[in-house]
This record gives sequence, structure tokens and C-alpha cells, in this order.
Amino acid sequence: MPPERRGFRWIARNPLRRVGLTGGSGHRPPVETPHYSEIPRWGLKDAPPPEPSKNADRSEQFADLAGYMLVLTAIVYAAAALAEVGRYVILLVNRSRLIDPVVLAVSDTSVFVLQAAGMLIALLAAVCSVFWLLRERRRTFERSRTVDPRRPVDIALGCAVPGLNLVMPGIFLLELVRRDPRAVLLIRIWWVTWAFGAALVCLNWLWGTRSGLQAMADGVALSAFTTAVASGTAILTLMVLRRLENRTLTGRAGNPTRWVLAS
Repeated sequence: MPPERRGFRWIARNPLRRVGLTGGSGHRPPVETPHYSEIPRWGLKDAPPPEPSKNADRSEQFADLAGYMLVLTAIVYAAAALAEVGRYVILLVNRSRLIDPVVLAVSDTSVFVLQAAGMLIALLAAVCSVFWLLRERRRTFERSRTVDPRRPVDIALGCAVPGLNLVMPGIFLLELVRRDPRAVLLIRIWWVTWAFGAALVCLNWLWGTRSGLQAMADGVALSAFTTAVASGTAILTLMVLRRLENRTLTGRAGNPTRWVLAS
């Protein structure tokens, strides 16, 4: 655009003169650099981390107790099996001669106390094992950066409802296995033993409806075998827990498993 048609004109001025850095009557002292008199508080206050809930702490405690409760279950059921064997021996001896009533009372009391204690401790071990399963599934899916497709309520019901608890716990455990054929085999062995033990419990209940001395003696032998299987099942359960935690049976850290491609 020609200069005569413009509605403005350019004027060049010294930029240093505007900030007072030139001499003469227009001299002014340098302007102080803007700064804060104290550290700004905005954006620097971090919210305190949320406190862990008491329910979370309690569930962690139950999960940590799973191993100890399983060991205690195995010990008590092993003692109950020995008590049942002692009762069976007493029944055999009683066929030829009378047994001291004190010995019979001690045998009956030990069997009753150990069987009742075994059932109570096994129930507590089952509850702690469910909390362990929930924690292990949470950790496993967090490491793989995925979401657990099963809700905690569904897992708890699958482990507690009769009938379902013979099928679902094995499925829940197999979902945690990652390229570990030994863990898969161990879980399957535990699964069969768990279902076999449940079948033995039902058989004991049906056997108790029979009458006669021979039926009573056979029932004692069956009860001894059932409690022995229960003790073995508790040990197998502990082995599964330790295997999925990559720990030894005593709880020590195990050696990491390295997988290589076979040529």
C-alpha cells in the first residue's frame, strides 16, 4: 500500500528508553525482578495418602494366616487319624477280652475332641485360604495390568456353596497359573484329593446308619482313613499356596523359574 493511502505511520523508538536504562532526564532505576515474598502454597500441598481401611488390614491378616492354619489342620487331623486307629485296635482286642473302662473313655474323648477341633480349625483354614485366594488373584491381575473378570463375592460363593466348592476352587486356582506345568499338575492332584475327601465324608455319614459290631469297626477304619486324607489334603493345599507364591513348603523364597525356547 502506498504511504499516502495509509492511515498510520511507523515510529521507531529506543526500547531501552522505555525501561529507564538510558541516560538523561528520563533516567529511572532498574525495575526489581518480580518475586514472591514466601513460597507459594498453591499446588504444593499434597493431599495425605488415604489411610488403609480396617477391613483391608483384616483381610491381609487372614490371608497371612492361611499357611499356619493349614499346617495346624494337617497336624490335628493326623492326630485324629491315630486316635481312630487306636480305637480300632481297642475294638479288636475287645473281641477276646474286656477293656478297662478308663481306656475306653480316654479313647472316646480323644477321638471326639480331635475330630471336633479338626473340623473347627479346617473351617478357619478354609476362610483364611479364601482371603489368600482373593489377594493372590488381585496381585496376579495387577502384575499383568488386567482386571479380574470375577468379583470377590462370586469367588467367595464358589468356595462356600456346597457342590460348587468341589468345582470352582480348582478353576479359580488354574486361572492364576502362568506357563507352569508343575503348578497345573499340582492343582489337579489337589483338586482330585479334595473331591475324594468330600466323597469320603458322605460315605462316613451313610456308613453311620448301619448297625452291628462289624459295621462299627469298619466305620472306625473308614473314619481313620478319611481323617488321614483330610490331613493330606491340607498339606496339598499348602503346597499349592506356596507354589503360586513361588515359595518353598516352609515359606522361604523360591528360585525364579526361567523359560527358554526349545530348538
